[in-house]
Amino acid sequence: MKKNKVFYLYACCIPVKGSQRSLIMDIQRNNFYFIPNVLFEILTKYRTKSINKIKKIYQQEQAIDDFFDFLIKKECGLFMNSLSVFPKMDTGYQSPYLITNAIIETDRRSQHNYTNIFAQLSNVNCIAIEMRFYDFIALQDLIKIVAQTYDSTFRTVNIFLPYSAEYEQDAMKEFLLQNARVQHLIIYNAPQFIFTEEEQNSSCLEYVPYTMDGSCGHVSPRYFRANREMLCESINRNNCLNRKVCICKDGSIRNCPAMVQQFGNIATCDLKHVITQKTFTKLWNINKDKISVCSDCEFRYMCHDCRAFITDSNNIYSKPKKCNYDPYTTAWN
Repeated sequence: MKKNKVFYLYACCIPVKGSQRSLIMDIQRNNFYFIPNVLFEILTKYRTKSINKIKKIYQQEQAIDDFFDFLIKKECGLFMNSLSVFPKMDTGYQSPYLITNAIIETDRRSQHNYTNIFAQLSNVNCIAIEMRFYDFIALQDLIKIVAQTYDSTFRTVNIFLPYSAEYEQDAMKEFLLQNARVQHLIIYNAPQFIFTEEEQNSSCLEYVPYTMDGSCGHVSPRYFRANREMLCESINRNNCLNRKVCICKDGSIRNCPAMVQQFGNIATCDLKHVITQKTFTKLWNINKDKISVCSDCEFRYMCHDCRAFITDSNNIYSKPKKCNYDPYTTAWN
């Protein structure tokens, strides 16, 4: 009978405890479900206990049945005789890349040598870059720059461009078709919102009516990612700055564009030497469990962190300034 069985919470369903409520991250479906803290306790502290024993501990037979009915309905697990052959998922973090992602900023005053920049990023095995243009660049010039990524280690290239009549949809769609590495092309400050997706190469073309800088550091459910990569990195590292580098408009090397500290200039420095210094990597290990308020938040392993905009500039472990969620009241202000 069910009462003598134990409940197996699937390895892809990760319980996360918050101050007032908990949730289950379903990293297989990229989804999450709220649960009461008492159910978190049952699923963690008493995970090997039979249903009958759990009911005796809590003296709440109907509530316990309702809890497990909910989990079965959400396809989060099933009843088993034993959990001995079902180990927990390994949530450790490993990466073969010194740098996983880079931001390259450009305006009309930039003197970037893209051949040098792309070569240095490839030398540290960077797999994704984001190119942010703050001033107009002719489409033909953009094509020439992107062509220099062909022999790089980059798997994906995302591009932000300020709106121009030259960037009309047909021309930009053709640009995406001809440049398979470019996965996301965003035209900001556009007169209206337009989103198209190219099935041929799974790329996206997006025209947005807002500025590029406004969303930096902003915390919102729309940015939540409930997948294994996000979970493991958030548990072990800073999920925004870990293995990330920025080449700013003037060529300065920083952890991110919004941070003040510089670590030399890409025109004169060896990037690999810079990003392996402790002064550069010191922020990489500030995970969510070390951050004030975030450590009590049920969303912490699916929410991007920000160390550039924080509530207390004198405390690098303080809460992100642009987060309006209060885990102690479960309210978005």
